[in-house]
Amino acid sequence: MTSVLLVARWPVGGIRTYLRDLLRSEAFADVRFRVVLPDCDETQSLIQEVDSPSVTWLRTENSTRALFRAVATMPDLRSFALVHSHGFTAACVAAVPTALRGVPHLATGHDVLVEGQLRGLKGFVWCRVL
Repeated sequence: MTSVLLVARWPVGGIRTYLRDLLRSEAFADVRFRVVLPDCDETQSLIQEVDSPSVTWLRTENSTRALFRAVATMPDLRSFALVHSHGFTAACVAAVPTALRGVPHLATGHDVLVEGQLRGLKGFVWCRVL
């Protein structure tokens, strides 16, 4: 059975809707999912809405650092056929651990970047990282 790791830093709005619909879809009945996301009210609601035996949840402290630590120290990261990160922060969190372990990584941006966000030194660095 195929296993996919989903990573989300901000499980709200479009990300939450996408995850809920994906995880409840019959099209993926033969896929096992592990979802890594921060422990917050939205996470608890998402878990209650999905309620599927093919989904396991890994909740971290509500910080980017904790999310990174959870992915980076996951002993079975190589066992996933794919890591799918949701949002720019989650993409940055998952990029280094997946690259170091040779795991395919798909990043989905659920927001737009506008020119004003990429100004100055911070913007330059963000542009290069992304």
